[in-house]
Amino acid sequence: MAGALRVERPVTRRLRARGMSRAEVAAWILAVTPRDPASGCRHWALGSRSGLPSTTLGGREVLAHRIVLEDHSGGPAARSCYAHRTCGERSCVEPLHMTWRSIGGRLTPEAVAEIRARLDAGESGAALGREYGVTRGMVSHIRTGRAWPEPGPEPEGRRA
Repeated sequence: MAGALRVERPVTRRLRARGMSRAEVAAWILAVTPRDPASGCRHWALGSRSGLPSTTLGGREVLAHRIVLEDHSGGPAARSCYAHRTCGERSCVEPLHMTWRSIGGRLTPEAVAEIRARLDAGESGAALGREYGVTRGMVSHIRTGRAWPEPGPEPEGRRA
């Protein structure tokens, strides 16, 4: 992107991001949302039908906070994750106020890595499920890559 983004008036309509990369859209979102000095939140005024912050990218409605968090964290999360806001504000798109969480809210990427390591060491999936507050089936899905898929080639010893 050549030069810094400059915003001269408040955003009153959706960005039609034709030809823009997701990183450019994330930068635009942060450029047009001023930070609230009291809370540190960046409140996005445009919402989807569900009331979550959204914009249009490539002709499709996308959630603005996911675009920003994907850019900030270095890439998209697994399908079994959502962007959790630590500030509790639904309209906040501040990347420092968000983290990836599993849909059940019980697992973090670090916990999944530990579960995989302990499964590889021979621990029981049922025992790990009880410890982490998830079902034995979820532990099995983590093992096979159906939930929290790992990037890259399939590790040795894992069945698909």
